[in-house]
Amino acid sequence: MEQPSLRYVYLLIRALYVYRSAKLSKVTLQGYIVVSDDDLAAVQAELLKHIELTRKEEGCLVFRVTQDKENKNTFTVYEEFVNREAFESHQQRVKRSQWGEITANVERHYQISESR
Repeated sequence: MEQPSLRYVYLLIRALYVYRSAKLSKVTLQGYIVVSDDDLAAVQAELLKHIELTRKEEGCLVFRVTQDKENKNTFTVYEEFVNREAFESHQQRVKRSQWGEITANVERHYQISESR
């Protein structure tokens, strides 16, 4: 059986590295949500539970949601997850959660970025 060339091995290793690196890119979400007066009490009541559950998720590095001191209807959001897979898993959990139901009508203003 013929041995693979050194170039072939190099290209294979490089492809695996690129693939693995892409999967391990950290995902950061930052921005804010605007909550209507009608939903504000429910959001405030559920927020601590949502933060606690999210921080326990596998792959969650940082998760902060804080209410603006000057505008009670605005909440600053900052999230970091180890990779896209962890971030997407979080998004799916939230959609099925009490928090997802309560915040279905909030205005979301996010920027999502990936980095290593």
